[in-house]
Amino acid sequence: WASGDAATLLETSCGVPFEQLDLPIGLAATDRFIESLRGLAGVEVPEGIEDERGRLVDVISDMHQYLTGRKVAIYGDPDHVIALTEFCRDMDMKPVHVLTGSVGNAFETRIKDLLADSV
Repeated sequence: WASGDAATLLETSCGVPFEQLDLPIGLAATDRFIESLRGLAGVEVPEGIEDERGRLVDVISDMHQYLTGRKVAIYGDPDHVIALTEFCRDMDMKPVHVLTGSVGNAFETRIKDLLADSV
């Protein structure tokens, strides 16, 4: 979001490819980030990264009972708010207030899409 215009310009003028992703906060977003890097670099994901992912899944499983159904409020820059909203939703938390100081229809649409199945 914040650097999309710069990335587009860099691709147009210098031929540097980019993929616009959300901040890698949480398992799903981090998986997308790692997969994007893997695809752009044309390499396999290192075993150490896969091991760390497995440990994270264990932690998420252990913490799930404490986080499920918790109501949360999220405020900040759109990039952070979108990523944190997805993370909270994936952890079965309930984002009841999701706010940013930046005005934009794209942000509102994205948040509504993220929360459509959880509200």
